[in-house]
Amino acid sequence: MKNKLLLFVAILFATFAIAQTATTTPEEYKYLTEEYEYIVTSGGNLKEGYRLDDIKLIKLGDYVYNFKGFVKEDTGKTQAILCILTKIKRGSDKVLFLCIPFGSAELFGKFQGEYDKLGLNMTIGFDTACRIMVSELANGLYNSTPTE
Repeated sequence: MKNKLLLFVAILFATFAIAQTATTTPEEYKYLTEEYEYIVTSGGNLKEGYRLDDIKLIKLGDYVYNFKGFVKEDTGKTQAILCILTKIKRGSDKVLFLCIPFGSAELFGKFQGEYDKLGLNMTIGFDTACRIMVSELANGLYNSTPTE
């Protein structure tokens, strides 16, 4: 099943790549996977020069998958996708942060390693959420009416 998810994530990458070219830097990846959680919980500000754009919030049972574009403001390009995975639990939710990098096989390998650590239910939900994302992105890309 994990190989199927990689296919969906690859399609997700390709969909974004058609619209733009960007490469996630190791610094950006580290920020989203290691530093962002602390910033959010401590009430700090997002990394200077960047913004997070909402892409899609998907609720599947007791799980919430919140996809956000990590946008570099000076270029307007999405550098990576941040997925905030939440398991709703009584008392305290379990929250994980995954960075889906662009244009870096090394960072994609790190993403794969983090993905492999997810539990079965969260993996199934993430796979389903990625399928929904790919379907909606492809629909928007291929069926949108050009504006003049």
